[in-house]
Amino acid sequence: MTIAPEVDGAMDVITAKHDDIIFSIGHTVATYDEMNAAVAAGAKHITHLYNAATPFNHRNPGAFGAAWINDDLKTECIVDGIHSHQASVKIAYRLKGRDRFMIITDAMRAKGMPDGDYELGGQAVVKQHDKAVLADGTLAGSILKMNEALRNFMAYTGETLDNAWRVVSYNQAAALGLSDEIGSIKQGKYADLVLVDEELNVLTAVKKGYMKMIKN
Repeated sequence: MTIAPEVDGAMDVITAKHDDIIFSIGHTVATYDEMNAAVAAGAKHITHLYNAATPFNHRNPGAFGAAWINDDLKTECIVDGIHSHQASVKIAYRLKGRDRFMIITDAMRAKGMPDGDYELGGQAVVKQHDKAVLADGTLAGSILKMNEALRNFMAYTGETLDNAWRVVSYNQAAALGLSDEIGSIKQGKYADLVLVDEELNVLTAVKKGYMKMIKN
C-alpha cells in the first residue's frame, strides 16, 4: 500500500498494521526526518522513486535522500528514460545495490496499444508515441514494457544480465515474501519464465509450466 507518512493518521496506520501490510512511501511531501520516522514505524518500500515525492536538496535531503541511504527501504524506479534521467537511475542503483533496487513499469492500459485516447482512474489520457499524458501534459503512468525497462536499465548502469535479472524478478518476489515460490529458477518453484533473445526481445512466456508463443 502506498502511503504518505506526513498525512494525519498515516503514522498510526503504519505502526498498527506494518506486520500485515507492506507500506510503500509515495505521493508524498514528507521531509527526510518524516521518511525515516516512517521506516522506524514499519514502512519498507519506496513507490516509483523520483516521481511524486519531495525532491533532494543538499540542505534538505527530502524523500529521495532517505530513499537513497536508508538501508531498510527497498526502492523501485520507472526505467523508461522519461520519468527519470538515466543518470538518476544509475545513482539510485549504485546507492541501493542489486538487492534493494527494483524496476517497475507503472504501465497503464495504453501499453502496447496504438496512439490515441485512453482513460486512467477516470482521467482522460492521450498516448503519444513513447508516453501517456493528461491534457495538461502531466505524465499519466507509462506505456513501458518490462523487457524494454530491463534493456534501458542495463544501458544506463552498465550492469550485466547476470545481476540485472534480480531487479525485474527476484527482488520483487522477495519484497512480497514470495521468493520461496517465484522470482528465480529453482527446483520446487513455479515455472514462471520469460524467454528472451540476445537483444531482450520476448520470445516465449511460461506460466506455471504452460508455454505460450508470443506473436511478433
